[in-house]
Amino acid sequence: MRFLAAVLLALSANIACALDVMTEADIRAFLDEQTTHVMRKELDPLMTLFAPEFRHLLPAEGKEVTRDEYSKIQNANFMVAKLILNTIELRQIQLREDGKQAIIRTHNRNRYLIQVKDKQNLIEQNEDLIGELVLRDGRIVYLSTEKL
Repeated sequence: MRFLAAVLLALSANIACALDVMTEADIRAFLDEQTTHVMRKELDPLMTLFAPEFRHLLPAEGKEVTRDEYSKIQNANFMVAKLILNTIELRQIQLREDGKQAIIRTHNRNRYLIQVKDKQNLIEQNEDLIGELVLRDGRIVYLSTEKL
């Protein structure tokens, strides 16, 4: 009986958290969640933030990365780095009137601590991105990102 009560409570909490529209505060919370998953090197929770049809566009290289390829890249980063410090600065938001979609511009900064034998190296990566966010099943997810 206790188990059933716990399950019902968890389900009601998820339903209560479902969004009908997204706001700037929701987008900031979404980016905070992304940052947390990256720094904790949590691949599966991180990838729930990306729609199945997600695409990462790299115009300078003329390349498009699928969600599965993006997941492999993140996994490789997580395996190589001893520590990851990640910050995402939200620079611009364009919310559609219906609140179901947004275009954001961010500056992402990653610092990777890499250890090879007894030597440690700090690698810093800075990227400016445009991201397309949509609401799916009451949650914000990335539909696409483009490196500027």
